[in-house]
Amino acid sequence: MEMRIANFVYESGSAFRIVELPSFTFMMNGANPVLTIPSAKKVGDELLTASFEQHTEKKYLVLQKDHAFVAVAFDGWSNLKREEMINVVASSPNMGVVHIKMIAVGFDSQTGKYIDRLMIREIGELEDVIGPGKVASCTTDNAGNMEKA
Repeated sequence: MEMRIANFVYESGSAFRIVELPSFTFMMNGANPVLTIPSAKKVGDELLTASFEQHTEKKYLVLQKDHAFVAVAFDGWSNLKREEMINVVASSPNMGVVHIKMIAVGFDSQTGKYIDRLMIREIGELEDVIGPGKVASCTTDNAGNMEKA
């Protein structure tokens, strides 16, 4: 039950400390008086790690199904703190789109050479999971550093 509570926190985008609010405790105890509610620390540490591992395992199971090929896309963007990020996604006709990872790239992302190495590394890691030669195409956004790669 603790994992279900933790997944609610993650999926709702709530702060981990929501589980320690008196109104949350009151609501959960009203539904089940003997329920053990995890601490904010447990939600943000142990349960978050377990949830990440479960999601990663599910993602790999989807990727490891017999796909003739996959397409990979790299999309650069900046968060609210203006930190440079790159999302990596894979898709195929039979699996839809799977988010592979988000990479915080920092200042290095400004160079085409860095992006080129990053793309080669990420495609290699993906092919380690799905099989060599199964990445059929690679798409990037139209940022200058991506076009150089």
